[in-house]
Amino acid sequence: MSFPRYRLEIPEKLQGGIFEGANGSLHGAKASDGRVYVDNILDEALLAFREHYSDASIVKDDIFHYVYGILHHDGYRSKYRNDLFKELPRIPFAPDFWAFAKAGEQLAELHANYTQLDGWEGNMKIDYSEEFDPDNRDHWYVERARWENDGATFKLNEHITIRNIPAAAHLYKIAGRSPIQDFAAETKKKEYDSGIINDRNDLYDHNPPEVLLRARQLIEVGIRTSEILAALPEDFEITAPSK
Repeated sequence: MSFPRYRLEIPEKLQGGIFEGANGSLHGAKASDGRVYVDNILDEALLAFREHYSDASIVKDDIFHYVYGILHHDGYRSKYRNDLFKELPRIPFAPDFWAFAKAGEQLAELHANYTQLDGWEGNMKIDYSEEFDPDNRDHWYVERARWENDGATFKLNEHITIRNIPAAAHLYKIAGRSPIQDFAAETKKKEYDSGIINDRNDLYDHNPPEVLLRARQLIEVGIRTSEILAALPEDFEITAPSK
C-alpha cells in the first residue's frame, strides 16, 4: 500500500471543486502522456491542520511529511498494529506538529533518494577473497547472501564480505526486515507459486561493483532512519486528561 503526494488523472475525469487552489507545486501540471497531477491532500485537511495548530504557515507538503513521520513512529505502529492490518491508517494530531513534519521530510528525502548516498563506512570493513577479480562479473554476482554474527557480518557472496555492520542498521524494519536484510532476501528470489526466479543482479550488469555500493547505501538508510526516529517525540497523539 502506498500513499503518493499526487495522483495522475486524464483531464476528462478530473474533478474540480475541492482541488481548486490547492497549494501543491505540481497541482494542475501535465505529465508527458497528457495526464494531470491532482493533489491527494484535500483543502479540508489543510484547513483542519491550520485550525488545530493555529498555524497558517502550514502547507500541504508539511502535512504529507507529518503523516510520513507519524506512520514511522514506533509508538504509533505498535499501538495500532492490528488496526493497520485491517484498515487505512488514521492520523492523529500530535502535540508537536513540526517535529513530525521535519522528521518526515528527512525520512522522505532519505528513502526516495537513497541511491544518491555515498554508502555507510564507519568501522565497517570489506573483505575480498584471494581469488577475487573485480573485472569478473561472476565475482560480483549475488546468488544467496548470508548473515553471520547476529547481523554484523554480511557475506554478499563467496568473494565479498561486509564486516562490522552496526546493529542500528537493523532497527528500522518494514514487513519484518531492515533495508539491508530485504536487499539480501530479494536480490535473487524464486516465487513459490509460479516458480519464476526474480534476479535483480541484472540491474547491475552495466556496472557490477554497484551491487556492493547498493548494500552500503541500504545499511546507511537503516542507520540514518533509526537516528531520525530516535529523535521523534514520545507523544504522537493528544490524549484526554485523566479524571
